[in-house]
Amino acid sequence: MKKLCVILAVFLAISLTAFGTLLMWHQNTQYSHHRWFEGDRENVIGDVMENYAYPGASVQAMTEALGEGDEVDDDLAECIRQLGGWNDDGSDAVSLAQVRVYNIKTVNGRTTYYLAVVYENDRVLQTVLVSNKKGVEYFE
Repeated sequence: MKKLCVILAVFLAISLTAFGTLLMWHQNTQYSHHRWFEGDRENVIGDVMENYAYPGASVQAMTEALGEGDEVDDDLAECIRQLGGWNDDGSDAVSLAQVRVYNIKTVNGRTTYYLAVVYENDRVLQTVLVSNKKGVEYFE
C-alpha cells in the first residue's frame, strides 16, 4: 500500500510539472499588448495571424491591437500585391488594396521578417509573412 501511494505521488508530481510547463509555454505564445510592442513579436505571430490579422478581420480592430504598422516601400507593397493577385497586370492603379507592414524580426539592425497585411476599405484581405534574407522571398 505504501508503494502504491509513493507511485501515485510521483505520478501526480510529474503530471503537474508537465501540465504547468505546457500552460506556461501556451501563455508565452499568446498575443499581449506588451509582448507585441516590446519586441517579442516573433513568439506571438501565430496567435496574431489567427486571431487579429486574419482574412476578413476588421482593419480597425487589427489597428487597435497591433498599431498602425511601419512604412512600406512601394516596391515591397507592389510585390506583395502581385503575390496575392491583387494587381494582375502589375500596375499600381489596378488595385485599391493597401498594404501595412509590421516588423517581426530584426538581425544586426536590419529587419529580416515582416508581417504584411493586405486590406481594402475596412477588411483584411490577406496576411503574408515576408522574408528578405536572400533578396525578397514570400511565404504564407
